Amino acid sequence: NGLFEIRTMGADIARGIWVYQSGERIFLLRIFIKKSPKTPPAEKDQALRRLEEMQNEI
Repeated sequence: NGLFEIRTMGADIARGIWVYQSGERIFLLRIFIKKSPKTPPAEKDQALRRLEEMQNEI
């Protein structure tokens, strides 16, 4: 689906989901606090909805 996850360094648990588009743009779709090893499906779903909204606007 082209989504990537970025995290802060250190003990923090903040994460961001981003996508690389159009060969030169990076869009940060979602930032959340992650409390488990896996990314919650609801966070991925929200990021995919935002990606779809973004693609419809461009």
